Amino acid sequence: MFIIAVANRKGGSGKTTTSVNLAAQFASSGLSTLLIDLDTQGHASQGLGLAGQVFANNIHHIFENPSLNILNMVIETVHPRLSFIPADINFIEGSQTMDANILHQQLQQKACASQYDVVVIDTPPTLGTVLLNAVVCANGFIIPFIPHHLSYVGIQQFIQLIEQHHHNSSSDYLLLPMMIEKRTLHHLHTLRLLQQVFGHDCLLRGVRTNIKLAEAFEA
Repeated sequence: MFIIAVANRKGGSGKTTTSVNLAAQFASSGLSTLLIDLDTQGHASQGLGLAGQVFANNIHHIFENPSLNILNMVIETVHPRLSFIPADINFIEGSQTMDANILHQQLQQKACASQYDVVVIDTPPTLGTVLLNAVVCANGFIIPFIPHHLSYVGIQQFIQLIEQHHHNSSSDYLLLPMMIEKRTLHHLHTLRLLQQVFGHDCLLRGVRTNIKLAEAFEA
């Protein structure tokens, strides 16, 4: 089982869009895939056509009661081989004493590790123990970003967070430019800077501005 955290501490960078589409692609490729929504906005549910549903169990319950079993929170979607664990839109971090290893322990239980080939985690943008849980358990990271200078600064900060809590090498994360406008010189300059700092192999081709991606969540 390979665990991918889609993460960026800057909101509006395309984390949920990336998470949902990546998980769907893994599933359509024949891999048993689990998508976990750690972001209390709960937008991954919208992307899977589950908007408005009330979920009796959600991923944030394990932070309130670590003795719960994550497998009891899994929802089977209409997409073959794609399972989902929703978020709690009312969860307020800070009201509990939490361990940064809770999610790791849950995912490494034998029944879970043998059931899924890939786990994709949509993470919250705010720094806290929930985000650290994703950092600790992930085997690799995809960092979506809009190619602005502040995004470059944010990527540096997030990679420092990874190195501090996970001790990953540079090969363990990929940078995914979102909403690229190749006619915008600032975008091109930022992409060249990132390539120089992090290397060509870490920088993915990216996704251009495309309103169809936003419209897909409305369908």
